[in-house]
Amino acid sequence: MRSTPSPQQGNQIIGMIKMLAERIKRIRAKLEISQEELARRLGVSYRTILRWEQGETEPRGMLRDHVLIWLTKEENKQTSAIIKV
Repeated sequence: MRSTPSPQQGNQIIGMIKMLAERIKRIRAKLEISQEELARRLGVSYRTILRWEQGETEPRGMLRDHVLIWLTKEENKQTSAIIKV
């Protein structure tokens, strides 16, 4: 049986969702791709990307893993490009 999160845990969860939303938005903007293009690349709907970026929901299950790997790879590419300059 799942327990209800405490108010503090709830705030932490909301904070993590918002951080992920900002991370997705930031990387997508740096790649200069639309929400539609990102949705196509990840195999989800445009509405799903919109909801992720607005912090309404977050990727779940294997899709979450896929999105986190994608974000990390893109951030590493950007960091490497900055270091090379």
